[in-house]
Parts: sequence; structure tokens; C-alpha cells
Amino acid sequence: MREHRAFFRRPGCLLALAVLAAIPALATWKICDELRPWYTHEVLLRLSSPTGAWTAVVSEDTVEAPLSTSINAHVDLISRERPNEPIELLGIDTGGDQGERPRIAWSAPNILRVTVPNVPYLTVLTRQADGVQVDIQFDPDDPAARAAWLKQMGLSPDGP
Repeated sequence: MREHRAFFRRPGCLLALAVLAAIPALATWKICDELRPWYTHEVLLRLSSPTGAWTAVVSEDTVEAPLSTSINAHVDLISRERPNEPIELLGIDTGGDQGERPRIAWSAPNILRVTVPNVPYLTVLTRQADGVQVDIQFDPDDPAARAAWLKQMGLSPDGP
């Protein structure tokens, strides 16, 4: 017992113990820092409506983590009157494939046409926002193939 107490009375002993105790905490912090996801948001396209009252925006979010990467495109609607309150219309998992990104066009002052792939991982949040109709088109438009894909994925055929 005396030998044990004598060890703790040596100069620098407490500092050495503090450093040894801190090593696991520092290692854990470093590992967590390495595992933290990396996020980017990029606006790909802004398209004003014919009257200028609205702007449709296509953007892409990328989240990279050590074991996976998620790349999703979104279509938002921004009012000229409330520019800080975007309305998210839909999102699609593109996996980084530029051909899977939604394409937008104004077919009328209050109709936004959004064209998506025939078999997308698509989430439609709304088809109407403050008087603007969202017209979703599929390219190529093959309802039978889309229904079969939805069934295979266990998704509702009454989707978008």
C-alpha cells in the first residue's frame, strides 16, 4: 500500500495520469469527427414564372458519410412576395445521376411542369401551392412499367 501512495507523490505523476485518462476521449473525438457526414447544397436551376410572381428552383443535396452517400434533388417554389418561405414541392433520390434530376418548365403562368424519370424514388409533397398547379410528367411515360416497378418496390401504385 505504501508503494502505491509513494507513486502518486512523485512529481508529474498526476499529469501523466491525466494524459493517460484523456487518450480514450481524444481517440473517440477523432473517430467521431471522421464519421461526421459531409453536406452540400447546390442550386442547379432557377426559373421565373411568366408573370414573375414565382420562381421554381431545382437544387441538389449531397450527404456523404463513411459508408454511404445520399444525393437528392428537390423542386421548390418561391413567391416574389415571400422569398424567405420556399415551398418544397417534391424530392427525388437521384443517386448522383444527372439524368435523374427533375426538369422544370412553366407551361402557363400558374402551371409548373416537372418532368421526372419513369421509375423514380420520388416523394411528392404537394401538387398545388398558393394557386400554382404542379403538373408531374414522366419520361418516358410508361404507366405499366412504372406500376410494375412500384409493385416490386412495395410502393403504392397510387403514388405520384
